[in-house]
This record gives sequence, C-alpha cells and structure tokens, in this order.
Amino acid sequence: MDFLIGFKITEEEIAYLKKIMPFAADDFFEYLQTLNYKQLTIRAPPEGTVVFGNEPLVSVEGPLGLCQLIETTLLVLVNYATLVTTNACRMRVAAEPEFTEQKRKDTHNVSEKVK
Repeated sequence: MDFLIGFKITEEEIAYLKKIMPFAADDFFEYLQTLNYKQLTIRAPPEGTVVFGNEPLVSVEGPLGLCQLIETTLLVLVNYATLVTTNACRMRVAAEPEFTEQKRKDTHNVSEKVK
C-alpha cells in the first residue's frame, strides 16, 4: 500500500517524458500529473490471511492508464512476497517430523534440568 499511496508522477519525470516524446500533446502530460491512488479501488484480504490457489489476491479498479502504470510494480511486490511465503510454508511442512522430534527432545532435557 505504501507504493500506491506514494505513487505520483513528478515534474522531473514529466520533463523527461516531454523530452523523449516531443510529439505527445500537452493534455497527455497534464493527465499524467493528475493521476493518484485516490482514483483507485483496491480489494485484498488483510495481511496474514490464508488464501487459496487460483484466487485473486489483489483487485484494482480505476482509470485504465493508472492501472497499467502500477500493474508491473504491484505484480512484482505481490508475487515475490507470495513466493517466499509459499516456499517457507512448504519447507516447514516438509521438515515437520524433524521439528517435532527435536522439540520433544529439547522439552525432555529441560524437564530433567529443572529437577
């Protein structure tokens, strides 16, 4: 959400675009300057919520141009976090027998030392 809230095309970026796109109308650059997150409707489950495969994690509605501008960054942010979390969960599930056995041994040793 920080990315979306902070999204704004700066004067410096507009100047650069004007330089590389001299053929574009001034209305286009004025349009770019008006874009902000308040024009978007974003739906997503709360952080930490269990979600299922093949279900949308984030739904973004708004002006086409703005949605297309933020799409790549939003996909990278969501996909990376999802990848890391999924892999961590899979590793934890795969290692469960070893964790359970080690925990039982540690608990037993602590009980003996306390006596």
